[in-house]
Amino acid sequence: MVYSDSDNVTVISPRVSGRQTMAEVQVDVAAGVDLVTAASVDLTTAASPKGFSEERWQLDARAGRQWSGGTALRGWYALSREPDFLSHQLGLSGGVELRDRHSQLGLGLVTDQSTVGHRYDPTYARPRAGYNLQATWSEVLGPETLFDLAYTVGHQDGMLASPYRFVRLFDPADAGQHRTAIAEAVPEERTRHGVVLGLRSRLLPRWFLLGQVRGHSDDWGLRAVSATLRSSWVLTANWTLDAELRAHGQGRADFYRRTYQTFPSAPGWRTADKELGPMRTLQGGLHVQWRPLGLGPPAWAVGLGADVVRFDYLDYQWLAGRTALVTLAHLTWEP
Repeated sequence: MVYSDSDNVTVISPRVSGRQTMAEVQVDVAAGVDLVTAASVDLTTAASPKGFSEERWQLDARAGRQWSGGTALRGWYALSREPDFLSHQLGLSGGVELRDRHSQLGLGLVTDQSTVGHRYDPTYARPRAGYNLQATWSEVLGPETLFDLAYTVGHQDGMLASPYRFVRLFDPADAGQHRTAIAEAVPEERTRHGVVLGLRSRLLPRWFLLGQVRGHSDDWGLRAVSATLRSSWVLTANWTLDAELRAHGQGRADFYRRTYQTFPSAPGWRTADKELGPMRTLQGGLHVQWRPLGLGPPAWAVGLGADVVRFDYLDYQWLAGRTALVTLAHLTWEP
């Protein structure tokens, strides 16, 4: 995958994954790296402006089993490492089918233990921990329609600010002149709640549609809603086309300000994170997959895709918006 946007950020992300079933247990392993080059406005407006290039590695392993009655159990571990960040993630989920397999209930828990570092200070290390609990319900509404409902609650505590982000203070008594910049400070705890409603349906023998609405809120005062529409067409026995449209809108965190007109005093909570301010996102993309037929095993498929994403920051001083292009190419082989 390659990500490139108008804010001078480029990310190249090769990834390899494999799946094997052993004694009725399905095992998945994957490894990937993000090669990041950035000179975005977040960096050029920082106290020590400079771009950077770095690598971010991730390894994960998953194992799961599903029994004939519809009961399933899965577990996973993921390791993510950057020059200034280390994360260990553990997860466990289970599901059961009821009412003659017309209903499916699921419950999953993910825990995360991380260390936040600083690329210019090898002694800097701050802990961050969190968990995410999700309950899901899927119901068969008819021969070709499924209803999905999910509720998620998550909690984080520890170092939730960026050690690189500085907040500028302006003097309201002197025509709003910039006086100084101080380190970002946000609460050390954050609890989030989310609800997802969705429908999956086959409209025609070769046309499948998914619609989804997601609502989000947290105790920082941030409220958000997003809607996704995804369609898949089986064009021929060889070709499949997927299209997706997604819209997202959010308000601001309670302590977010376009500018902090408070010099010489500093507010207790302060941020220069544009993702905590009011914003909207619109994303659209196409993905095509080709699978040759008549060659016998091994089976393989090739896919290409592209998404265009527009971010609009509605109350951010340094950037009104940015446009990103995300391209994807993949090869799947089943021996």
